[in-house]
Parts: sequence; structure tokens; C-alpha cells
Amino acid sequence: MILITGATGLLGSFVAKQLLENGYKVKCIARPNADKKLLQSFANQINWVEGDIMDISFLRENLQNIDCIVHCAAIISFVPSQQTLMFNTNVVGTANVVNAALEAGVKQLIHVSSIAALGRKEGVTHIDEHTKWEESPNNSGYARSKYLAELEVWRGSEEGLNVSIVNPSIILGAGDAAKSSTKLFDYVHQGNSFYTDGNINYVDVRDVATAIATLVKEPHFSQQFILNGGTISYKNFFEKIATQLHQKPPHRKATKWMLAIGWRVAAVYSFFTKKEPTLTKETARISDSNYVYIAKISEQVLGIHYSNINDTIAWTCKT
Repeated sequence: MILITGATGLLGSFVAKQLLENGYKVKCIARPNADKKLLQSFANQINWVEGDIMDISFLRENLQNIDCIVHCAAIISFVPSQQTLMFNTNVVGTANVVNAALEAGVKQLIHVSSIAALGRKEGVTHIDEHTKWEESPNNSGYARSKYLAELEVWRGSEEGLNVSIVNPSIILGAGDAAKSSTKLFDYVHQGNSFYTDGNINYVDVRDVATAIATLVKEPHFSQQFILNGGTISYKNFFEKIATQLHQKPPHRKATKWMLAIGWRVAAVYSFFTKKEPTLTKETARISDSNYVYIAKISEQVLGIHYSNINDTIAWTCKT
């Protein structure tokens, strides 16, 4: 039996589908009234349990007789008001999963981290699994939360839990337009004019699900894998999306001073409207950065053949 946390999200839904197709029995944790629309075509094949990873007693009860956990549950946020909730979910929630797995004797934990957890520091533009984390202004709160979550997983490994970690880049695929990377497609669909000078590292959600399914079948314990299909400029990325959506692509480059003004205006607007800002200090900095993540180990060890960016964008836009 495979247990998936975060199954109602974009990645979790594809992992659940892939594992079901591979013949595994799948158990998924969902909060009460969770939106399961991404799994609606196969939701009846899943053993659902309602609960929260912040509830250690619930985890202890539901990790009995589980062979493998795929821990996808996390909060991605760059909004200052969400930092405490994000750290609790990403760090404390992961610690709870690790502790309950150790108590229940779970055979395997696959932790879904992020390339952000590898850290970003001055003077280093190409990053692989051997890059060591260093505190830096270039690291977001989200990055720190995922790094600390990884420390909990490695701590579990030291205590006898068989673990693997995957570090996907920005996961592309059809999902909720208000969540995850689908917001990037919606940004173009709305006819916005600005692009930034940075680049984006991307990976098809189907490739991430395949990598995880491979680790379930052929475990590689105490190893970490960057999952990245490639790197592309935001300008080129938006142009490819616009072509598929028959929209005019963003055509005005947002300079550093424009971004600096933009996130401050967005913060003021958010204060009065009580809505999450569309641009924050962290997202402004990230969108203007240029890093390349190397995925050679996942290609060599897991045999992953990453999808072409054009195919991924076309599929996402048509789904």
C-alpha cells in the first residue's frame, strides 16, 4: 500500500494516477472538504482518509501497514503573512510524517522537495545535488522551509528510515489556474505586458510522476535527485505559451527599478484589499535571477527522458 500526502494538488494527483496504473493500492490523505477535481476520473480507486499531517495521532493511526509514503504535501508561498503557516506545514508537517513513519516501520519514504532547497548563492549559477546550502539573501522563505524539511528527512534516515528525495524545478501541467505554475499560463492568457530578464527551470508533471513511480519500484535510498527538464528565459517561455493560446505575448521588459516599485505597490494594495499580492519582494527577485539546475543524475540513474518544452506547453494549454 502506497500512501500519498498532498494528493489533491497538481503533482500528487499525477503521482496517484501513475501508481494506480502501475497496479499499486493507493491511500491518500485529504483534508475535509478538499477539492478532488484533479482526481475525479479515478477518485473511486483510491482509499481516502480525512486528516492533516499536523496531527501526529492521525498519522500514527493511518501509517500502519503502509509500505511506502510519497510526501507531496507542502505550501508554496512568497507572501509574508503566510510564512508561519508555510514553515509549520513544510517543516513540522514533514517531521511528523518522518516520526510516524519510523514508529510504524514504513519501509520507504519518498520526499518531494524543491530545487529551491539546494540554495542560491552569489557567484554560483549552475547547481547540482552536490551544491551545499548557504544562508543567502537570494534564498526565499519557501526555500528555507524546504531545506529545513529536508533536514528532517535526513534525520529520519539517520534513525533508520529508508528515504529518497526528489527536487523538481517549476512543475508544469494542467491544474487549478489559481494555484501552482498554472498561474504562469493564466498570466499570459490575461494579456499581461511585462516579462522579466530572468530564466525559469521547468519540468513536466508527468516526468516527475514517472521519476517517483520509478523510485517506488526500484528504490535508491539515501539519494537525492534534481528533476529538471531544462532552462528557458521568461520571455521565450511566455512567447511559447502565447503562441498556443493565440495571445499577444508579454513584450515589455520589467527592469529592476520597475520590479522594486511594483512589489511595494502590490504590498500596499494587498494591505487595503486583504487579497494576496500578485508580486512580492521575493518573487520579484526570483523572476530576475538566472540559475541552471543540472539533472544528469536523474537521467542516468532513473532513466528519465525529459519532455520537450514545446510539447509540455501545448499539452498544458489544451488540457
